[in-house]
Amino acid sequence: MQNLNAALAELGLDRQIKISSPHSLAILSASFPPSAGTFNPAIAKTTMKPILDFLSQTGSYVMLNAYPFFAYESQPDVISLDYALFSSQTGVKDPQTGLTYMNLFDAQLDSFFAAMDRLGHSGLNIVVTETGWPSKGDEDEVGASPKNAAIYMSNLVRHITSNVGTPLRPRASIETYIFALFNEDMKDGPTSERNYGLFYPDRHSVYDLHLASPKSHASAVGSKDPSAHGENESKQNPESKSSHHHHHHSHHSSSHGSAQTPTSNVTNASWCVAIPSTNPAQLQSALDYACGPGKADCSEIQDGNSCFNPNTLVAHASYAFNYYFHANNKAEGSCNFGGSATIVTKDPSYSGCIYPGTL
Repeated sequence: MQNLNAALAELGLDRQIKISSPHSLAILSASFPPSAGTFNPAIAKTTMKPILDFLSQTGSYVMLNAYPFFAYESQPDVISLDYALFSSQTGVKDPQTGLTYMNLFDAQLDSFFAAMDRLGHSGLNIVVTETGWPSKGDEDEVGASPKNAAIYMSNLVRHITSNVGTPLRPRASIETYIFALFNEDMKDGPTSERNYGLFYPDRHSVYDLHLASPKSHASAVGSKDPSAHGENESKQNPESKSSHHHHHHSHHSSSHGSAQTPTSNVTNASWCVAIPSTNPAQLQSALDYACGPGKADCSEIQDGNSCFNPNTLVAHASYAFNYYFHANNKAEGSCNFGGSATIVTKDPSYSGCIYPGTL
């Protein structure tokens, strides 16, 4: 990595191109509770410390392959399926920090954050270079099914695009790549290794899945809305508080990608508004996205302008969401914001404040 970075520096490209290398959770010797995350002592100071030093010095990212499936599959009697599929209603509390984890994905990431912190690197960001769930597996690969894969992927996308971050890193934007675009039918290993794809090699979808993301408006596989795979669909027992989260299985190759954005079927007379019952932290995060990376013009909701009042989070988010919705031609998925928004057909404009899309 140092040699590659030196070569880029010679060409004046080291600021534009960053060097890193993916890691698996198997390099942790402890991962539960997340605050106890610790690198294997055999590599902590000799390997991981120099790598983290390099990434920090060059302004790069830590790359991590995170697979809740492997942790669940190895301990289905300890880890609940709900917890692994982002469907938990109770969560697991870290007794050291008091933080509650509503899904295994966040717990895995925070255990890695904690391990890095122990080596003096609390400022590095994680990019999840692989995550996924198999649609088929061997008899002993518990949980591998099209239904669970669809639930995991739908909930993963909603979670990541909400930009809520993790309990240890709230509001952190975790760049995440799905494994994989296609099933790898010629791959060796257990059956699951050949069945992580969203598509078969002949380009037919493996299962019905609708990935709605504010960043990309929408990427669709199959035809069903992700709400068809609701958060309460799994019915396993509540989470155990004594599970380990660092199980990993190596992938030899991966393909990342998304399907084409479908044509919007939203009626012409429609607006996008915030859902009032949304968690305030999630709503604020979605508002920050719309007015920031989403490039919505939020000047009208600034103090002194026509849509500042009522000065409430819901009102401001509604204006920003609607601006984003119309700026993107009401593309399917552009009124989602991690489940924080909904489409209405009644004009939300009020005296002095005109919402984009109002005739």
